[in-house]
Amino acid sequence: MIPTIQECSVYWNGHLPGNKKNRVKVGTLVRNQEHLYFGYDSRWISRRIEISPGFLPLSTGTKPVSLTDQRSAAYMEDVGLRNEFRGLPGPFYDSLPDRWGMRLLANHTGKDPETLDALEILCHRGNRCMGAFSYEPAVRTETHEEALSTATLDLYCRQAARLNSGSDPETLEKAILDALEDSGGSAGGMRPKILLAIQKEKSNEGESASPAVLRKLAGYDHEDMTSDYQPWLLKFDTEPEQCRGLLESACAAMAREAGIIMPETRLIRTESPDGTRHAHFAVLRFDRELMGDKWHRVHMHTAAGMLLRNYNDLDLDYTDLLQLTRNLTGDDQQVRQVYVRAVFNVLAGNSDDHAKNHAFLLDSSGKWKISPAYDLTPSRLRLQPGIRSTSVLGNKNERIPLSTLKELADEHGIQDPVSIIQEVSETVKKWGNFAKTAGIPKKIADRYGTRMKDIRPVDLK
Repeated sequence: MIPTIQECSVYWNGHLPGNKKNRVKVGTLVRNQEHLYFGYDSRWISRRIEISPGFLPLSTGTKPVSLTDQRSAAYMEDVGLRNEFRGLPGPFYDSLPDRWGMRLLANHTGKDPETLDALEILCHRGNRCMGAFSYEPAVRTETHEEALSTATLDLYCRQAARLNSGSDPETLEKAILDALEDSGGSAGGMRPKILLAIQKEKSNEGESASPAVLRKLAGYDHEDMTSDYQPWLLKFDTEPEQCRGLLESACAAMAREAGIIMPETRLIRTESPDGTRHAHFAVLRFDRELMGDKWHRVHMHTAAGMLLRNYNDLDLDYTDLLQLTRNLTGDDQQVRQVYVRAVFNVLAGNSDDHAKNHAFLLDSSGKWKISPAYDLTPSRLRLQPGIRSTSVLGNKNERIPLSTLKELADEHGIQDPVSIIQEVSETVKKWGNFAKTAGIPKKIADRYGTRMKDIRPVDLK
């Protein structure tokens, strides 16, 4: 079957120095038989902003580049990688939905996710993508906000849980599934989620903050969102017995104390009619930036998209990430921050630190920086050798030796790694306190605490 969309324009939606418009054409994606090609717009080239430096450099010019055509310098020999990227260059691959978003899209279109064409997916998302890009011709949707009560949020959660568990979409409420697809279909990851605007907390001294005022956003541009609201991503607590929201909240607090740059996080609590209580984990979005009284989109690029890696292969090493950070930023402090995250993920037992869970942002001055950390969670199960998502100098074992962590620091010029390791270790040892503050039942908290103790290097016992 021939895909219906043969060409789409890529637009940048965000602040550009010296530019009054927030929407500028970057280039064009074109299909020629089985291959996708991308070429920069000549006016974009004159701006000297590389959307994926080193991997989709401006030096390619307007000449079409393909990831799947052997005549292209960017040709991929890895079939699995080509399939994961659906033939798209890395920065546009980052606009594709992950498993949850693809499930919503398949339900919305009535098509098998595997048969959906890359241009069809991008144009369906249109201006509702994470990061700074939008795509046209787009499937038009109205951009609007609507008030969202916690009762409605809970209803969305229950419908999302049913769809995620494999329930027949015909038995679910179409209006709710459409709302979820519209306001959560582009967000990455496997867990059901939704994008919200949450009013900033207002409280007087000595008084507790008022309950969160929520609004569901469609369109994701946030151009009409007033400055007293903020853009958030909320992960539904579809399995409250597993305490995932509470666990991620506790881990985020622990990461902050360990010296990791984290976005603001919070728990939004709801209760179902049957009395089930949910703790939904929400994170303040860092692909949006408030400048003056207007929200602007920010270009975000994952390590997977930038390095052309299939994150499912778990083939990223922290030495790759540290070198990429140095090449992009030239900033010792940012390189050091990535090292702190490496130590934390090892000692806290986070086995989900794959290539899509590390990202970079292009700020309004045109400089790259590492994004705040995200998706930090202790793993539920013990790792088997060879399953660590991101290896450390080739070591994928569950327990990384202290000597390996030190060697990683030495190879990348990290000063005083022993102090970093000790600080992170002392913070992780206080897991029980973070878990208690988050409200995690002691039996569950102890299970994770025991695992963190078991994987700690012998030298840190």
